[in-house]
Amino acid sequence: MVGFMMDKQDRMGMDCVGMWVNDVVVEGGEGVYFLEYMGWGKGVGDKMEEIVKGMVDGWETAGCVVIGGERGEMGGM
Repeated sequence: MVGFMMDKQDRMGMDCVGMWVNDVVVEGGEGVYFLEYMGWGKGVGDKMEEIVKGMVDGWETAGCVVIGGERGEMGGM
């Protein structure tokens, strides 16, 4: 929600990937691929392109690829 308030959607995508990579690394693993899911509230769909761009930047930085995913609007969020 803070990311939306600050209009920093690309950073939100990068943070999502960064948290995943961090979880894998601290367990001694190495990120190779990524399965993603994004759910957002009504009226946020126009910001998704920026969020996905940030995620792509994160995946490239981490050296992993996306092999699948899902997105959906969650009306009550």
